[in-house]
Amino acid sequence: MNRLCALLLILAGCSRGAPAPATAWDSTATIRGPGFSLEIPKGATGAMRGSDSVFWVVGFPECQYICALEVRFADDTMPRTLEAFVAAVRAEDSAAYGPGPARRFMGIEPGWVVEENCGDCTGAFVFYKGAGTIARVQVTIDDREAHQAQLMAHLLKVAGTFRWGETP
Repeated sequence: MNRLCALLLILAGCSRGAPAPATAWDSTATIRGPGFSLEIPKGATGAMRGSDSVFWVVGFPECQYICALEVRFADDTMPRTLEAFVAAVRAEDSAAYGPGPARRFMGIEPGWVVEENCGDCTGAFVFYKGAGTIARVQVTIDDREAHQAQLMAHLLKVAGTFRWGETP
């Protein structure tokens, strides 16, 4: 099992049970992290994880094993477009993960999305550019989950609610 997915499984635990109705994704609450906010389904939870400056959201509806969203930030020290930043990340990661093509992503903030196969999970990265900072919102779905495409669509919709400038 991929170490990231194994860690997510340990952090979130398993919530095996009947899939929740699709409407469970429609009832949302605003969650705030350092410098951002997201709209997540009620019942999901989010918090900073340890000292590594990663904000984790778990407990999504319809996920019997593990679905997670993480938000992390990197300093944007080079004057380049978000598209150029994403191209550089794809070039660095191509040997290890074989990331999919990058495409524009229109959430509340404009961004770029790159889907990936992390071995035993399905995932995607959504990148957003702020003032001197790049946000990377990663969604991960354990490959044992049914309805992968539907879950990915729901999680990318959550990632699309990312907003800069909110404080806890």
